[in-house]
Amino acid sequence: MLAGETVEALLYFRKAIENDHYFSPPWGNLGTLYRRNGHFAYAEAAFLQALDTNPGDLVAMSNLATLYEQQGNAELAAAYRRRVEAHRMRNPYYR
Repeated sequence: MLAGETVEALLYFRKAIENDHYFSPPWGNLGTLYRRNGHFAYAEAAFLQALDTNPGDLVAMSNLATLYEQQGNAELAAAYRRRVEAHRMRNPYYR
């Protein structure tokens, strides 16, 4: 994905999801790929699936907040940002 190989990245993320549907990071990566390519509805669905799979996935939460900010939905973005910040403040390794 970082090398700009969108099709290959999409195939790898889909294969990772196929191999383990309940592992949240590929869902989050897929959401990031969709967001970067302007497919915002698909990005939102992927991030929400990541959170459904793992409600504590801070990367998916943060990326979902970024997506909502890009779309002008400040209220939803702030809600997810607060969840990320609350988790970080309870984490002594982060602090």
